[in-house]
Amino acid sequence: MVLKSLPRLLGGRKQQTTSFFGEGLVRIIPEVRHNYVFLLGPLEAVRRVENFIRKELDGVIDSPFSPLHVYELKYIDAEVAAAILKEATLFQAESEAAKFGGVRDGDKFFKPLNITPEKSGNRLIINADYEDFVKIQDLLRKIDVEQPQVALKVLILNVDLTDDRQFGIQLRNKKPGIDGLVGNNVNFQTSGLDNQPIVENTAGTGATRLLGDLVRLASAEVVGGATYLTLGSDQFGVWGLLRVLETYTNISIVANPFLVATHKYPSVVSLGETRRVVTGTTLTAGGVPLDSFDDLSAKLEVFVVPLISIDGQVTLEVRVKLEQFTEAAQASGNRTIKEVKTSVIVADNEVLALGGLIRDNISEVQTKVPLLGDIPWIGWFFKNKAKTLTRSSLLILITPEIIPTYGAGFAERFTDSKLREADRLLGDMKNNDQLRDPVHRWFFYDNNQVIANEVNTFIDNQDKYVDPAIEALIEREQEERKSAEERLAEKQKKRNRRKNKNNVS
Repeated sequence: MVLKSLPRLLGGRKQQTTSFFGEGLVRIIPEVRHNYVFLLGPLEAVRRVENFIRKELDGVIDSPFSPLHVYELKYIDAEVAAAILKEATLFQAESEAAKFGGVRDGDKFFKPLNITPEKSGNRLIINADYEDFVKIQDLLRKIDVEQPQVALKVLILNVDLTDDRQFGIQLRNKKPGIDGLVGNNVNFQTSGLDNQPIVENTAGTGATRLLGDLVRLASAEVVGGATYLTLGSDQFGVWGLLRVLETYTNISIVANPFLVATHKYPSVVSLGETRRVVTGTTLTAGGVPLDSFDDLSAKLEVFVVPLISIDGQVTLEVRVKLEQFTEAAQASGNRTIKEVKTSVIVADNEVLALGGLIRDNISEVQTKVPLLGDIPWIGWFFKNKAKTLTRSSLLILITPEIIPTYGAGFAERFTDSKLREADRLLGDMKNNDQLRDPVHRWFFYDNNQVIANEVNTFIDNQDKYVDPAIEALIEREQEERKSAEERLAEKQKKRNRRKNKNNVS
């Protein structure tokens, strides 16, 4: 006999209920003030509900109970990371799946979350479910990576050339005698030598006032380098003066700044001088002029923002601004400004040339007596000529050298090379003859040696606070990060293979 048929023989079996908690449960009443629940109903049903609450609802949660998580960032800025995550997690935020953190067609929808950057410690405070935080944490590991750097070597050559040439003659006639060419009362004098006017004979009268001593032109304004030649004289002084002058000015500036810049971060080098110059004059109540002063700077500024690509190309946003005072006087505020601004792609260790010939200005001024000044050779006795050539050139050479993220010793080698250059410069500034003099060594002590000693002390102390344990911890952390990235890459490959297999099937 099959036992399963026994209930049927005994008059049928008991009707089963579809309720998990049994029949007869009347009511569940929550008591919020004391966090109680009152159950009304049969004892068996009450026990079922009580066991369910203890095991399923009012038990210890395996995952962390706090929705607040703190993530320590290493390389990326906290505000930048927060902005990226807020944009990345807004995928179909208004959909029903996003309200509950569901999955649709393989896409994970994040529940509503909040990400707050903590700038002082460069960390993120994330308010999210633990499951969502794990996925965000995986994304942060991928974007919070060490940024590449580039060492920029800059050479600036600036040349300002001024070539000023002057040639001129100023004449007057000798005192005409009885046999004068055009009579006793007719005299002449040319002008224009160094923009000087007619020289008069103040003791003379009438036409004899033109018979002045032309040598006064040479003594009136002494110009360095000028050569004067007198052509003759009479009782009124010199009647002819020849002047030849060539002024050559060459101002050269060679600057060799260097800097290290991080990917997408601006880097600036600025140096120069500031003068206190007069900006205006006002009259006091007593009519006394009172000058007002302000600071005026002239500086060299190099501004660079690098964008380093994975294939060894560097996009440089470059701005070089060169300001220089044109006069040596400290009160003078006259200055020239040159600026080069560009954005260009340069390969690693490639030389970029900017600038060139900026200005080439030629000015000629000629004054002459009509007709007489046009006669070859003789015409130079009746004319003056000045020619000024002004040429300005600026050449900028920039060489970027990429510092790889795995090359920790590159920055140290770069620093060592610059320190060696500084040491050579200090050596060139020494005067060995004076150093052999004991009086010089005692009284005029060698300040360059003091600077060299400071540099050496700085180099010797650079490893003073390095803890070997911390270095080992950093190396181990780098290895773990590398292993985690490899595991993630392997998981992604497996997902892609399964996806391709499903598409084929």
